[in-house]
Amino acid sequence: MNMDAYHKMLVKIYEAAGGRESVDVDFVEIVKREGYFPSIEEISNYLRSESWVTESRPNVFRLTHWGIAEVKRSLSNQENGVSSFSANKEKLAALAAELSKLVDGLSERNAADSVKKIKSVSSDITEAAEQIK
Repeated sequence: MNMDAYHKMLVKIYEAAGGRESVDVDFVEIVKREGYFPSIEEISNYLRSESWVTESRPNVFRLTHWGIAEVKRSLSNQENGVSSFSANKEKLAALAAELSKLVDGLSERNAADSVKKIKSVSSDITEAAEQIK
């Protein structure tokens, strides 16, 4: 099972923190290294919304207990090849809601930036849908 971008970045934070909650991790450094910098805002918002990380300073994250548990679950599922249909379905629904908000907020003033975000979320939706089939 392939991990989505959110879980990949969560695992990278986990690795950088040595699996501990009390360690500050520079998220900008991680997303740049992994090639996800254009999506940093969407990824960081999602990680915080799931309560997997807290932000001690702008773009400096600390894992939460739930974040550590999610990493362990994701790694276990990946090793076992287990696919969680309901988790992927929920993720797909969340991404669709995010896409809807982006489209609702689209205006001529912010079109270029919004279109980039819409393309990124659309790509994440495609990836999530592929995990469901």
